Amino acid sequence: MKKSIIFLILFTLIISNFISILWIGKKYHYSNADSSFEYSIMPSKGLNLSDMEYNFQLFLKKNPDTKDTTLYRTFSKNYLKFWNYREYFFDSKWEYPYLNKN
Repeated sequence: MKKSIIFLILFTLIISNFISILWIGKKYHYSNADSSFEYSIMPSKGLNLSDMEYNFQLFLKKNPDTKDTTLYRTFSKNYLKFWNYREYFFDSKWEYPYLNKN
């Protein structure tokens, strides 16, 4: 009985991380610290990190006096949402440093 409960929990964790449709329509917002550059990606619509990086480089070329050259993600990780663990560890959108905008 105990083995079957452990198996069920592990199975749920694995399946929920590989078969997730919760990302459809989800937006992820990034900015620099002074919010002079802001960008939102939406992977389901084709707006991705490479577009953001390209636009940020264009922004830096147009504004060479900008001292804030670091991009931050403005969305935090919620470790209670176990179905996102795979994204937290393997998706590059989570590699940016976190900036609390509140």
